[in-house]
Amino acid sequence: MVTSLEMFNKYGIQKVSLRDIAKKIKISVGNLNYHFPTTNDIIYALSLQLIEDINNAITTMMTAPTSNSLVSIHNMMRTIFTTQLKYRFIFNGRLAEIVNTIPKMQNYYQETFQNHFIEGTQIFEQLVTDGFLTANILPNLNEFLYVQNMLGIFWQQELAIFQPLLSDNEKIQQALATVFQPYTPYLTEKGRATLFPLLKELKPYKKGGTDK
Repeated sequence: MVTSLEMFNKYGIQKVSLRDIAKKIKISVGNLNYHFPTTNDIIYALSLQLIEDINNAITTMMTAPTSNSLVSIHNMMRTIFTTQLKYRFIFNGRLAEIVNTIPKMQNYYQETFQNHFIEGTQIFEQLVTDGFLTANILPNLNEFLYVQNMLGIFWQQELAIFQPLLSDNEKIQQALATVFQPYTPYLTEKGRATLFPLLKELKPYKKGGTDK
C-alpha cells in the first residue's frame, strides 16, 4: 500500500497500472491481482485508510481532555490537512472522478461526511459554550459546515492552480488561514485572542502562479 500511495502521488492514477506496482514491489502481477483485482480496489483501500486517519484525528480531539477547545480544533485541522497531503493524489484535481467511478467509495464518503456534520455540530456548540464563538453562529451552523466541508476538500486544488510553488508546510498554513477565516464574524474577544496568533497571514495571489 505504501508503494502504491507513493506511485499514485508521483505519477497520478492514470499512469500507474497493477503491472507497474507489482514490478516496483517485486511480486508477480497475478499475486497482486489476487488481493486487488483492479487499481480502483487499491485506490478504495487507500481512501479507507485516509478516512480512518482523519476520523482518528477527530476522535482524538473530541475525547482528549483540554482547557482550550479552539486550540484543539486548530491542531486537529492541521493534522487533517497534513494527512490529506499524504494522500494528495486523491485531492489533486480528480476527486470527483475517483469517487464517482467507484460506487462503494462514493457511498462510504457520503456516510462519513454525514457523520462529520454531526460531530461538527457538537464541536461548534462546544466552542459557543466555551466562550470562543457567539451564539449567532448556531442558526447558520448547517450552512457554515457546508462551507467548511468544501474548503476542507478542495483546498489542494485551489493551491495547485494559483500557488503551485508553495512548500507543503506553506500549503498547510495557507489552508489553515483560509478554513478559519469564516469564523471571524462569530469570534468573541476570547476567540480572537486565541485563534489569530495561531494563523499565518494569507499569501496573496500573484501573476503567473509565482509564490515566492
